[in-house]
This record gives sequence, C-alpha cells and structure tokens, in this order.
Amino acid sequence: PLDLIQKYFGLKITMYFAWLLFYTKCLVVPSIAGIIAYLVLLRYEGTPLEDYYNDQFAVLFSLFNVLWSSIFLELWKRHCATLAYNWGTLDMPGNPLEINPEFKGVTRENPATGQKELTTSLKDRVRRFCVTVPVFIASIGLTFAALLLTYFLKDQLKRRTSEDSFLLVIPQVFLSLVVVGLSMLYRTLSFKLTSYENHCLQSSYETFLIIKLVLFQMVNNFLPLFYTAFYRQDLGELKVQLAALMLTRQVTSFFTESGMPLVKRIIFQYNVADNMAKAKKEDPEVTLGGGAELQSVMPEYTDTIDDYLEMMIQFGYVVLFSGAFPLAACCAFVNNIMEGRGDAFKLCSGMQRPFSTRVKNIGVWQVVLESIGFLAIAVNCAMLVVFGHFKKIAPSMTAAGTILLVVALEHAFVILKVIIMKIVPDTPAWIEVEIAKAERCRQEVLLNEWRRAGATVQIQEETLQEKEEEKQQEKQ
Repeated sequence: PLDLIQKYFGLKITMYFAWLLFYTKCLVVPSIAGIIAYLVLLRYEGTPLEDYYNDQFAVLFSLFNVLWSSIFLELWKRHCATLAYNWGTLDMPGNPLEINPEFKGVTRENPATGQKELTTSLKDRVRRFCVTVPVFIASIGLTFAALLLTYFLKDQLKRRTSEDSFLLVIPQVFLSLVVVGLSMLYRTLSFKLTSYENHCLQSSYETFLIIKLVLFQMVNNFLPLFYTAFYRQDLGELKVQLAALMLTRQVTSFFTESGMPLVKRIIFQYNVADNMAKAKKEDPEVTLGGGAELQSVMPEYTDTIDDYLEMMIQFGYVVLFSGAFPLAACCAFVNNIMEGRGDAFKLCSGMQRPFSTRVKNIGVWQVVLESIGFLAIAVNCAMLVVFGHFKKIAPSMTAAGTILLVVALEHAFVILKVIIMKIVPDTPAWIEVEIAKAERCRQEVLLNEWRRAGATVQIQEETLQEKEEEKQQEKQ
C-alpha cells in the first residue's frame, strides 16, 4: 500500500519501500534460474558430467547477471519516474540549498550579496578531507587481518580434523560475525568522519556520508570473497563463504530490525504501565497519555541510509558472485520478504514518526547501483578466467587466447549494458506526453495573461489619449 505509506510517512520513506518492492519482484527471475541451475548441478554431482555443467552454467550465469542487472536498473528508472509523476515530484529541483545544522565556520561578509555568512578556508577543508584516506586504508588492513585469522584457524582445524568435519564451518561463521561487527564499527566511523569534514550543505553531507558507507561496507563485505575467488581460487570455499555471509547478515538484520524493536516495545510498555500504576496511587484522577505522548519518548528514525545500504550489499552479492552460488538470488528474495515486514514493524512500532521529506528518486543510491552493475561485468568475466571455465570448455585454447576471449567478452558486456541504457528511456512515453500537454497549457495561460496585460495597457493608453484630446478641446 504505497499510497498509504506516502500519506503517513512521506515520500522519502515511501520511495525506499517502492524500490524494495520492485527489487524483490525482479528477483523472482534470477531466483527461478538459480533454483534450476542448482537442481541440475545437484543431479550431476559426483558424475563425469559435473564439471561440464559447472562450466556451462558459469558462462551462462555471467551473461545472465549482466543482462538482468542492466534491465532491472532501467526498468526501475521508468517505474520511479511513474511514481514521481503520480506524486507530483518529477519536475522537483534536486539538491536544495539546505544548510547543514552541524556546519561550523567563520563569519565573513559575502562580496556578492554583502550579507554575513559562515565560511571555511580551502586549507581547512583539505586538511579535514585528508583524514579519511588513512582511516580507509586502516579499515582495509583490519578486514584483511580478520580474513587471515580466519584462514589460520581453518588451517589449524584441517590438521586436527577430517576434511568433511563440521568443525570447518566454524571459521566461516567466525568471519561472518566479524564482518557484521566491523560493519557496525565502520558505520560509526563514516558518520564521525563526515561530521568532522564540516560540510556546509546538507545534500553534500549526505552524499559524502553515503560514499564513505558504501566504500567501507564494500571493502568489509566483499574483500573476503575477492580474496577467496582471485587469490586462493577455491570455488567450493567461495560458495560456502558467500552462503555464510548472506545467511549471517539475514539473521542479524532480522534480529536488529524486528527482534530488538519488539523487545524494546515490550519493555517500554511495561515501564509505562508500571509508572502509570504508581501515578494512579498518588493521584487517582491521572489519565494515560495519548499515542503521540507515548511515541515522543521512542527513539527517532534517522534516515533510510542504513536500509538502502543493506540492500546495496545484498545486490552486490547477487550480481557479483551468484555464478559461484546460484541460490544467492533465492536467499535474497526470501530475505527481502521478511525485510519489508521488519522495516514496516520497526517504523510503526518502535520509532517516532519521522518528518515527511519530498524526493523524486532514490538519489545517489542509483549511482551506487549502476557502479555495482559495471563492477559485476569485470568480476564475472575475471571469474571465468580464474576458475578456468573457458579452458575446460575448449581445451585446445591457449592461455593468451582465453584472456583475449574474456577481454572481448567483457567489452561486449559493457557495450551491451550501455546500449540497454540508451535504448530504454528513463521516462515512459505517456508521461512525456502528459508533461508536454501540461507545458502547453502553461504556455497558453501565460500567453493569455500577456494578452490581457497588453489589452489593459492599450486601454489605459487610449483613455489617457482621450483625456488629453478633451483638455486640448477645452483650451480651444
């Protein structure tokens, strides 16, 4: 019920739920494809045809990931334009000049306007921005150290247990929990660094905050997978690692977004009832506060940033590495069904009602999605080389020929994605027609106003001329 969400929570939150709903519906196609691939591979597991089907499906899934992600993003743009048109924000100007409330500077006179305003020097801005780089490099080192520790534990367990022991899963679970913990740490770092940078405009603050969050979280969540895929080159371990990361994020997300708000609400209601019982003893005429009073003591809902960021990481898992784990899209589909319910429960039961904000799209998150789409092309093509899928399909092909083929395939994927972006218009044709009609009506109204104004001026001029003629006749 997007219209009901829009009336109660405003457009910004509604746009998030609209994107989540559209993304979940589009996940049906890769989910079905992944289930079919998984069943086929399971059917031929342990047979001479296992490697053949693994190689065939790897190549097909690489092409499928690029096609699906490209078409999904273009269809979302059209759907977003339709929603914005229906809600009256399609022609809304972007990046309003809203001052960041945390901005601190020196009061100086603006030479253009002559008014006093807060400003900062270029040297101060550069100095503050330079702090981010070493912190980001340190975060990469911290994630990499946790990754090495995981493999050290796994090697130690391999020496003391058999190859098929369930204890070998413990390092993967440990790594998944470390990734979740580091995600919380990097989130706090991103907010503190962005506040330290002292951005003047609120739009600039949000953009740089999202950039930091995306970079930190991508390094934290994708570095273990890149290390396993391209350094250790272990396809089986990559499957287990991806499954562990996705399932761990789903469980922790469900607990933090649904479980914790429910527990807090129960405790809150118990405390309110206890306090009211004590107040009743002191004053029998006291009445329980209304819903607004109860909601005022609940925690504030800050923004949709965390919700979007969680979905961006999931989207990366699906389009980057589902060739190794075909059920990734299916896991994401099931998670998103619970995610939508969990987010709705969190907003309605555990948070204050946020202020309404008008938006016309998902903003910088669209750029993040497009970037992940282009990165998926490089990752999927590189995995075809690393795991030797082309080499197994065509054993006579040389190493140089394989690399040239994959590079050509990568360029073809990029061209295909660009072609899809160009041939699919971002705005549906019927909306363009409606906008043209509205613009024509607006021009006609302006033209009529100009004509009326011109006629009024002409009448005034004629009246003045008649008065002058009358005065001249009186003089004569």
